[in-house]
Amino acid sequence: MFYDGRELFDVISREINLPDSSKAKNCIAEGFLRYIYEFTTPDNKKMTVEYTLTVSDDIYSPYGIRAVVKDADNRIVDRGEIHRRYATLSECTMKMLMMVHEVILPCTLDYVM
Repeated sequence: MFYDGRELFDVISREINLPDSSKAKNCIAEGFLRYIYEFTTPDNKKMTVEYTLTVSDDIYSPYGIRAVVKDADNRIVDRGEIHRRYATLSECTMKMLMMVHEVILPCTLDYVM
């Protein structure tokens, strides 16, 4: 069993309704800090993607996004980060939601953002 943070804290979370055409499945938003969803690779492996809010000391654009892909055994397969890219929380969380809809993986963060 892996630690998901819900055992110790009352985390506000909700399921995100995705279109039927979306490759992402079972998306959950936790507060404004994290989006988690699952997808299946072309070779039929189940993967989990987590987008997490990052905060830096930049005055004008303090928010960024960390992305992690985990396999079925909860091992990190890929990770990436973009720092100091967004000025507001709402801008950052909207970008994370867009990334869920488009199934953006960590290896493409720099190109997409």
